[in-house]
Amino acid sequence: MVRRLCILTTGRADWNLLAPVARAAPAAGLPVDLIVAAGHLDPDQGLTVRAIEAEGLPIAARIDWGQGTAATRAAPASVDVLLHCAAHS
Repeated sequence: MVRRLCILTTGRADWNLLAPVARAAPAAGLPVDLIVAAGHLDPDQGLTVRAIEAEGLPIAARIDWGQGTAATRAAPASVDVLLHCAAHS
């Protein structure tokens, strides 16, 4: 069984900590499922997902949590993505 690393990042603050791991893992033979969510997909926060894309890191999933009721509707999608990662790790 091949182990995989599932990384969920929601904004610049956590991405600055997680990015070195996301870059190094494939070189160590550990495939990465990168999930971007929340602030990365928010135009008001600069659509920072573009910076991740510019690094050439493949994004396995995007979860737009939105605001208010949209965030509640996105919760099942979040669980589905995390279960996918768990099933493939």
